[in-house]
Amino acid sequence: MDRSVAQMTPVPANGSAEAALAYIERQRARAGSLDGYSFAVADLDDVAVGQIMLRPRGEGTGTASVSYWIRRSSRLRGYGAAALAALVERASGFPGLHTLELVIEPGNEGSWRIAESVGFERDPWLLRRSGWDEDRHSLLLYALPLAG
Repeated sequence: MDRSVAQMTPVPANGSAEAALAYIERQRARAGSLDGYSFAVADLDDVAVGQIMLRPRGEGTGTASVSYWIRRSSRLRGYGAAALAALVERASGFPGLHTLELVIEPGNEGSWRIAESVGFERDPWLLRRSGWDEDRHSLLLYALPLAG
């Protein structure tokens, strides 16, 4: 597991079956609580290679955040772009939703290339500051207006 994925998400870093099952159950519970929609990203053999999530920001905002990760050994195979494109297509049908946002570390070229390949645009004026570990980091903000 990548250090940044384990630190920025609740993905279990130890890889135990118990931790993985607890993580999956938390993701399942999101839809029931309206906290978001979490999906596994799978390869053609139906083996999970990552995750993608859509989380509405709040009623009436019309905005939702998107996050995703792909297992290191499965990168550069198009899974991230395919998952993001599918999520964008699905989100386009959500009533009242008009904008998707992504927050990406500036050094994560693979992630911002995926976002840009699907049509997300970097906001040149906005950087978020995050304290997901001991240091604070600048994060890039990407946005995609939805058709509708």
